[in-house]
Amino acid sequence: MLRLSWDTIGAGLTRSTTTVSVMERTARAAPGAPATFGQLLRRHRLATGLSQESLAERAGLSVRGLSDLERGARRAPRPETIRLIAVALDLSAAEMTVLVEAARPDLALPPPLGPNAEPSAGFPARSAPAHAWRFPLPPTPLIGRDVELARIVHLLRLPDVRLVTLTGPGGVGKTRLAIAAAGEMHADFADGIAFVDLAPLRDPGLITSAIAKALDIRETGGRPLLDLLVDYARERRLLLILDNFERLLAGAPLISNLLMRCAHLKVLSTSRVRLRLRGEREAPVPPLALPDRSSADGSEPPIEQLANVAAVRLFVERAADIKPDFALTTTNAADVVAICRRLDGLPLALELAAAWIKLFPPKALLPRLEARSLALTRGARDLPERQQTLRATLAWSHDLLTPPEQRLFRRLSVFAGGWTLEGAEAVATAAGDLDFEPAEGLAQLIDKSLAIAFASDAASPRFAMYETVREFAQERLHESGEADAVRQAHAHCFLAVAERAEPALAGAEQGIWLDQLEVEHPNFRAALRWSTDRGDHETALRLCAALSRFWWLRGHLSEGRAWLERALAGSGAPPAIVVKAMVEAGYHAYFAFDQNQATRWYGEALAISQTISDQVAAARALNGLGNVARQRGELDQAAAHYGEALTLARRLDDQRIIAQVLGNLGFLVARRGDLAESKALLEENLDLARRLGDRAHECATLSALGDVALAADERAEAAVHYRAGFALSREIGDKFIIAECLSGLASVAVRSSQPNIAARLLGTAAAISEAIGAPPDHTLPDLHRETDAATRRILGDEAFHLAFTAGHARSLSEADTDLTVLAPAPPPTHRRASVELAKR
Repeated sequence: MLRLSWDTIGAGLTRSTTTVSVMERTARAAPGAPATFGQLLRRHRLATGLSQESLAERAGLSVRGLSDLERGARRAPRPETIRLIAVALDLSAAEMTVLVEAARPDLALPPPLGPNAEPSAGFPARSAPAHAWRFPLPPTPLIGRDVELARIVHLLRLPDVRLVTLTGPGGVGKTRLAIAAAGEMHADFADGIAFVDLAPLRDPGLITSAIAKALDIRETGGRPLLDLLVDYARERRLLLILDNFERLLAGAPLISNLLMRCAHLKVLSTSRVRLRLRGEREAPVPPLALPDRSSADGSEPPIEQLANVAAVRLFVERAADIKPDFALTTTNAADVVAICRRLDGLPLALELAAAWIKLFPPKALLPRLEARSLALTRGARDLPERQQTLRATLAWSHDLLTPPEQRLFRRLSVFAGGWTLEGAEAVATAAGDLDFEPAEGLAQLIDKSLAIAFASDAASPRFAMYETVREFAQERLHESGEADAVRQAHAHCFLAVAERAEPALAGAEQGIWLDQLEVEHPNFRAALRWSTDRGDHETALRLCAALSRFWWLRGHLSEGRAWLERALAGSGAPPAIVVKAMVEAGYHAYFAFDQNQATRWYGEALAISQTISDQVAAARALNGLGNVARQRGELDQAAAHYGEALTLARRLDDQRIIAQVLGNLGFLVARRGDLAESKALLEENLDLARRLGDRAHECATLSALGDVALAADERAEAAVHYRAGFALSREIGDKFIIAECLSGLASVAVRSSQPNIAARLLGTAAAISEAIGAPPDHTLPDLHRETDAATRRILGDEAFHLAFTAGHARSLSEADTDLTVLAPAPPPTHRRASVELAKR
């Protein structure tokens, strides 16, 4: 089966400190021989204390498969398998590099900057961020692009060049070349290289969100996402790869804005046309080199020479992937050369044609390509010549499909950003039977290079189409008359996914569902766009209400708010659905500190809920009104709203709303100075959150309990709560609470005569806050306000700066050392004024 997928190895990896260095772990191989992948895997597993069964479960792999890898029965694991194992073992980037090199030397990751590496001039040395090497790693070597690659790297290394755009027709290999350039330039960008796939987007307004996601920046409300992005990138040496920009050219001025405000940022974009921005340097990507024309006597160059021509080499290698015994011979060389010329050296066209080599040898393949090309170009003379060539190849491949395969092919084009087998089964049969199982047809499309597979070792593999192929399939879908039925099925499919996930987002499987929704976000956008465009406001409102918590937890705040308000602008949906969406719109406005709009949405929701006797919606709206009043400092009004909400929630016995209101009341009472009452409310709330399995709520409550204990000068108790909140928030990836708990532990440290630890923890917390664009939101902010100043007074400015910078530059895993030695001291009877901190 031909594999054209580009699996991401680096995504989701974090650095971790271990007592055994990378060199020590790899130096134990047999003398004179490097450690094999299986040996390294076994050593890492044993060092982590895991059995094969435990590691297999954690990585989502089979025990048999893992055992085969350790024993060497399988010597070339797929990139996705390596990634799953590395994440499960919590390997550092350096350890990951060694593991990849042992398994697949052709996929070796760029080495991270080590502690002794020389930083680039003008930039402080720091640990690479989590996104640093998050770009796709192709499973095959780059062919015939040495000249183009050298030019791109040269341009990006010029001090005055900030934006380079690779241009060329679809299928010419722009993305592949951009990724190769990233692999060449990892040492040039100390703060990382981020790949941003723009193909699933249709709204230029979402470019900022896509870049922020690639850089792990979360929107928090109150400040535009662009400002958070600029704050993060302003002093960092970063390369952004913006892939498939041609559909979003109206958003190109955003790139100029970023480049003007971020002095060390560089951008490598791919597009079928230039972005037309000042300072842009265009790097056209031509097709692969073709053999020289026949000599005067009509003969082709020697076969050894032909085999090294880029277009011929690509065709032969891809054909051999399908038919292992295929090779370039004196018998087939002339036909292979003619095929390459007929396809103009376009890589995607060559791969599509090679996919049929098992059925058609070159001599039979050539006339079929000729005939289809002539038929197509007669009706498409307005297209550029090379685009005609690719479309002709696509059309020829499409015509060779059986009618059921053609139906599946065009229906799958409705998916944005990929799909699962379950999704294909739900959507592809909506406009009529396929006459076969979708899985069977999908395998045929993959074999013919019309679809690609990702993460085949995972429990739910994903599939996708190249954007050029998807565009062709969408044209066929519209011609078929099935588009409305298929798009409606797609919207209903993802509405079902969102509504199934909604209750789980407040339960024990929260992290699993958040990850799944993030992967399917492009499909949710497509479903929302179709629903709102055709006036199906009920589907749009239900989707928005179900996705609201996901948008909040994953930082898609402005996008979520825009979708909610767009859906609410329509009419005709049942009042119960409208009021639920209004409550969610109020929450998004509140989080953006738009208090007037939040009050309006909550007020309208309360009025409608009382009219239709929806007490659940009424309780949630009252809780929201209490939040807005507390945000405004109107504590009495907030208490009144919370009291009404709690009364309704208790009457309904709705434990989730009770937990929310109790938490808010605990925050409110603490700010009023009644620590005992606040502690009681928060402890009741913590118990509820644990019984409900709402880990995000549990994290926030633990952090609040830490504040309350610290205000009472119970340092040991505060440290226990902060540590517990830190561990849990780290497990589910809640960076807000991670920063809060680290900041809280810094406050414990300075009060316990450990100012160096305090300064480092403040630095680590600050780095996380910068990444997500928000400072810690403590229950008692005044309690922590003096921590920074007090630590500076004790250490002095220079020592404080050194410790803070060390904490800021390290990874989260490296902060564990400080947490291990942090020992909260009991409050002394007499304290020096220099360390006395404000307390309310």
